[in-house]
Amino acid sequence: MPSYDKIPTYLNPEQRHALTQIPSDLSDRDIARHYTFTEKERELINRRRRALSFDA
Repeated sequence: MPSYDKIPTYLNPEQRHALTQIPSDLSDRDIARHYTFTEKERELINRRRRALSFDA
């Protein structure tokens, strides 16, 4: 498991929060359009995804 406490932080907490939240003024349609992968995108992701390894 990666140790996230060692990842450099370039944003302050307010900036990070603003960039990781879905804006409240988006319609359901806008949310689906901007935050859902297309079939082509999912195919690309699946081609590049490695098998999960649960070895400790």
